[in-house]
Amino acid sequence: MKLSKKTICLIIGLNASVILFGSIFIFSDSAVLEEIEEAFFDKQEEPEVYICGNKLPEVANFKKSFLNRKSVKKMAGSEPVEFFLLQISNSADSARLFLGRDSKNSNLYWIYPFEKPDLISQLGYLQLEMDLSSINCDGFGDIWLSEIYGSKKND
Repeated sequence: MKLSKKTICLIIGLNASVILFGSIFIFSDSAVLEEIEEAFFDKQEEPEVYICGNKLPEVANFKKSFLNRKSVKKMAGSEPVEFFLLQISNSADSARLFLGRDSKNSNLYWIYPFEKPDLISQLGYLQLEMDLSSINCDGFGDIWLSEIYGSKKND
């Protein structure tokens, strides 16, 4: 079977479009995370940060990690294995997200929206300099991520 030059150009063009769209989708920071950064970390007022209802006593390290999220890379072949409810609030607003601890790097956390989206994908990654493994998330609602990744410690 012989393909015409027009068909070959069409196939190459479609492949290039898919690769370009995919790379933009994968490497762009989530608009949700940009909004959270503007609402909570670009202000003079220091936000309060809670992990499964436990208030972080010191927000500066979390803020630094959040602001550096665009440079964080994940190892291939890992998945989130334990989920945590993240709440950020100030006097004007609040936001909720889920964090999923990475299976290969215990300081790496996948960021997910609080509400289950139509297209399931992480919003980004955080490299935290704190150990969340001792935090109990029982009683913090149905973590929709367990439907995808199976039953984990904090279900």
